[in-house]
Amino acid sequence: MAAMLVLSREICIMVELPSLIPTNFTCPVPYATGIHVPQQNNTCIVSYLEHSVVCFGLDQGDVVWSMLPERRICRGSLAMSMDGMLLTGTNLYDGINFYVFSVLRKQGDVIADKILTNVIVPVHFIHDDEDILVGGSSGVASIMNITAKQPVFIFEHSICEL
Repeated sequence: MAAMLVLSREICIMVELPSLIPTNFTCPVPYATGIHVPQQNNTCIVSYLEHSVVCFGLDQGDVVWSMLPERRICRGSLAMSMDGMLLTGTNLYDGINFYVFSVLRKQGDVIADKILTNVIVPVHFIHDDEDILVGGSSGVASIMNITAKQPVFIFEHSICEL
């Protein structure tokens, strides 16, 4: 970027100023935390830590759709229902998010879960997609009912039992 430096009424010089944009800056590479392939179409769904969920076409590698979080949420693990119509994932902020594919790109319900440490915890659909099994950062794993949005059973870990 050039700037004019006026030394007097008669003397002006052009000076090359350094760029204000750092030239050695690079964005962090997105970290994929989950990849799923729905059975009903030729796509794959990828979730990224601190980024979005993206659906790619498997034939051309093109973006079919993407879903940005409402707030900057660190996405944890993802799971897809057996029918491929529901996606769930831990968000490492306030619990477990659900995404319904019949309403493309619309975020569904959230089941609140106590996240104590910012770690990726596993999540899986069980019981014919009625419940999810989710890990935790506080020494517990839980079975949570999707409709009731509450725990059905909590598996607690105790160091004393080891």
